[in-house]
Amino acid sequence: MTPISDDDFRDEAGFLFIGNPDIKLMPRSTHVLGPSFFEIPHELSGVKFFAMTGHEHQLGTNVQVATATAYDDPGKMVYDVPGWLWSEPKTEVFETPFTVPDSGGFQFTCSWNNTSDDQVSFGESANTEMCFFWAYYYPSQGARVCFHTSRLGGASGGDICCPGDALCAFAKKF
Repeated sequence: MTPISDDDFRDEAGFLFIGNPDIKLMPRSTHVLGPSFFEIPHELSGVKFFAMTGHEHQLGTNVQVATATAYDDPGKMVYDVPGWLWSEPKTEVFETPFTVPDSGGFQFTCSWNNTSDDQVSFGESANTEMCFFWAYYYPSQGARVCFHTSRLGGASGGDICCPGDALCAFAKKF
């Protein structure tokens, strides 16, 4: 932490913790989930993203994130860390903060190597997996946990962002 004077303060930062819970890793296999598209909530239109960090558990081998205009747009890569490590995921700080196009969002992909004899799915324990990333932005509209899942929204899936979405109570089931 580096203290600054009140006169130098400009914007409070917030973050989105964005992911996909649709993880099903077969024993002794590699797996890639995605690309998944998460549309940025309209109330965050115009915020500036200044940093990003990938998040998986011990079987994770990579998290990649691109900005995109729609779910069928491969987008522009913004987080792709060579030699990415689940135990020490790099926080990429962008020299120039960026905005996401209106009605756009993030395309993201997660990869794993399941070296165990068990099927592994989404969860919060060390024996389960996650596919998430933190997207740090300003000015803050608050912190949110958001995800894209094929369990909602038809062929392209659906998005939930909590707090604020009517489906947040449903999200607890994931």
